[in-house]
Amino acid sequence: MEPTTSVNQLSQPSVATHAAMGSALSAGQSVLVTGVAAGGQTPFLLTLLPHALKATLIVVNSEAEAQRLSTTLRRAFPNRVVHSYPTHAVYPYETGSYESAVVRQRLVVLADLLAGHRDTIVVVPWRAIVQGTVAPAVYQASQRTYRCDDTLDPVTMTAQCVALGYQLVQTLSQPGEVRRHGGVVDVFPDGEPYPIRVEFFGNEIESISHYDMRRQLIMSFLPDYTISLRIEADWSNQPALLEHLRASGDYGMREAAQLEWDAFLDPFSHNLPFPGMSLLLPLLNDTPPCSIIDALPADGLLVCVEPDPLMNQMTEYASRLEKQRTRLIHHGLLPAWYPDVVVPARAITAHTHVLLLSETVPIAAKHYATQHALTHMTLPSARRTSTLSDTPNLAASLPFAEGQFVCHIDHGIALYEGIVMQHVAGLTKPYLKLRYAGADRLYVPEQQFDRVTCYGDPTNAAPSLTVLGTRDW
Repeated sequence: MEPTTSVNQLSQPSVATHAAMGSALSAGQSVLVTGVAAGGQTPFLLTLLPHALKATLIVVNSEAEAQRLSTTLRRAFPNRVVHSYPTHAVYPYETGSYESAVVRQRLVVLADLLAGHRDTIVVVPWRAIVQGTVAPAVYQASQRTYRCDDTLDPVTMTAQCVALGYQLVQTLSQPGEVRRHGGVVDVFPDGEPYPIRVEFFGNEIESISHYDMRRQLIMSFLPDYTISLRIEADWSNQPALLEHLRASGDYGMREAAQLEWDAFLDPFSHNLPFPGMSLLLPLLNDTPPCSIIDALPADGLLVCVEPDPLMNQMTEYASRLEKQRTRLIHHGLLPAWYPDVVVPARAITAHTHVLLLSETVPIAAKHYATQHALTHMTLPSARRTSTLSDTPNLAASLPFAEGQFVCHIDHGIALYEGIVMQHVAGLTKPYLKLRYAGADRLYVPEQQFDRVTCYGDPTNAAPSLTVLGTRDW
């Protein structure tokens, strides 16, 4: 589908430009911004995000890039929640250590997006996109909320926790465990400093509290508590899968591989993490592989940095893993009925509000415009040298005004004090004058103006100025 809106030629991004982009995205249009070189993508996002106060998911090229960008965004937007969505080190069809910490963080991000928090920003490497997660509908349907005075018995609550992936133990010691003793159920959710104690009076919940096991002390009472799935799969299907695996006996694999799978069944039945657990989890899901993009709210913003390389890598990765799955089945190392576990590259194209940042016009752009207008916004890669007579126009084109708080990507938060002309190396050039904490000043040359953006606090709270030369930033 060809673009239906006109091409906007922009001398440089401005407040009006970003407001227009926000309006276009809110209206369901995909927006393609070209001419944004690698070094300018982060500054561009820093100027855009204050105009897009909605759940935002940013897809980048690598885990390291995701970590760097999420760190920058946390500093620039201290009042927004910024997550880095991690990648599993264990590849599909591999037997390796179960990465509990990675799964926990991925589920935290999933829950935050499903809660509909508009201040959430998630940075995702493309490889984490293609690694499937539990279907959002399954995750939401599996959540259990317990309230004081609810009619429930402790045996049923314990069984519900086990169905969410908690291990039933005699003595509680770490997250992921649940125990019942008489009319008391203790469950230790991931991410909590203390277990949750639920006390029953007959078949009624009498109290819910945070409980310090070491000191045998109730820390605080709670009116209610929601316990969520702690596995990236539909764990309610675990009993049926176990019954199927035990009944079939022979999976059509080589003897050594069959023995390895048989060894999985005991820890799997007790909800214990074990090497090889990642092989069994896809067998629990009734739906095709889901991506974290599926959890992004309908009005959320999906940002793809350099979409052509991303799409190419995702497509090539999926093809390579499909060949690996076929080979392992052929050699008797996987059951013939083992499903495809890779999320297809088209997962990116399915979302409504998409922003593409690219240095050139991506070939894949046509895939993003299936139902929505595609707006091209071209940014030049270089600026001409300004003169003294250009200063008023130059100041008017900036996305911030004198006296406003700004953020320099390398040096932190400052107060913008206007444009000054400095004579350096025989030439007179314009510089941004930035005031930092104390007597610190920084003069930013014109070719680096794009490294300075509006301070992105949606509450308009006055920030603390950064102290130059320290680790404040």
